[in-house]
Amino acid sequence: MDKYRVTHVSKDQSGDITAIGVKDRWRLPVTTAISRIKGGVENYYVDYPVHADIVVGRTRWGTEYLHSTADTITRNNLDNLPRL
Repeated sequence: MDKYRVTHVSKDQSGDITAIGVKDRWRLPVTTAISRIKGGVENYYVDYPVHADIVVGRTRWGTEYLHSTADTITRNNLDNLPRL
């Protein structure tokens, strides 16, 4: 399974993450990333300042979304990454 580092995100007007990627290199819609993670095709991670895997979460209404694994560092949260 391939593993890719994510450094940037795109957000919609509501602040929801719509894509992940690396600025000026690649961009992947969240729906595609979710499918690839769930299908065991690819994994993604954040590596700033420490490693945190990106996983699929689900809201209480059943909507799937991406988030980094819980730790005590907020700078590696997907929501805090720079914009694509």
